Amino acid sequence: ADEYRMNGYSEIEREKANLINATSISLEQLEKSKNETLYFEKQRAMNQVRQRVFQQAVQGALGKKSFVWYTVC
Repeated sequence: ADEYRMNGYSEIEREKANLINATSISLEQLEKSKNETLYFEKQRAMNQVRQRVFQQAVQGALGKKSFVWYTVC
């Protein structure tokens, strides 16, 4: 009976260690995924800002050209 009990405890300890290891791996994967998501969101936001600045620069340049064209003609 003691041998069965000890084997049962050993099996429980192995399962416990396996669960802890699996949980640790899952947490590492989640952290990596979170960091990748944050990186891509940051890149997307920066690209949106660049696009907006470019659009405003083009609109400003076109507006100035139009103004100059109207005043010259």
